[in-house]
Amino acid sequence: MVQQINLIDVRLMPRTLPFGSQHALYAALGVLVLGMIGSIALQVIGRQVGAETQQLQQQVVMLQTAANALSAAAPAASAAAATPELDRLKVLEASQRRVQAALEGGVAGDREGPGDYFKAFARQAHAQVWITGFAISDSGSALEIDGRMAQADQLTDYLRRLRQEPRFKGRSFDQLALNGVERSTGAPLPYTEFTLRTRPMGGPGGGQTAGRRR
Repeated sequence: MVQQINLIDVRLMPRTLPFGSQHALYAALGVLVLGMIGSIALQVIGRQVGAETQQLQQQVVMLQTAANALSAAAPAASAAAATPELDRLKVLEASQRRVQAALEGGVAGDREGPGDYFKAFARQAHAQVWITGFAISDSGSALEIDGRMAQADQLTDYLRRLRQEPRFKGRSFDQLALNGVERSTGAPLPYTEFTLRTRPMGGPGGGQTAGRRR
């Protein structure tokens, strides 16, 4: 009597990852759209602040001209009546100038927003590496990237390609965390989670301008 014995070990059979290149492409496109929206919003705010500042400057010039005319042709009481309004507009103009200077100088954060980072992620989309979270400090000096990869050795090549992008050129990640098990149960995952940080997000210039997703 002939008996067949199954020598195939199911643990050695190839696994099908729940995420593929199509999912990574969809995620990259979604991130790119959000980045473009954020960049456009910052540009609109900058133009609006500039327009309001210019309008206030014109009003101040007009009031100064009127005050000079009143002081030359009318009693001192007429000029004194225009002084409070002129002072109020001067305060508003100074405030608008400070906001505009903060936007132009990057004090209020990266004027271009996180859009360029999302574009870099989209250009360097990898079929076996996908980004699940991204955070950047208000000053733009600290970055944090969360993601998953099918194999742990694929991260080195992905980072080498990412550093070719202008936004990531010269960036060094001081902290790397890897996880290959389910946190709640300890069961092995079919992928490896990773977290990259340039430095702690809570340091100087901390705060986040881009959302994170786990």
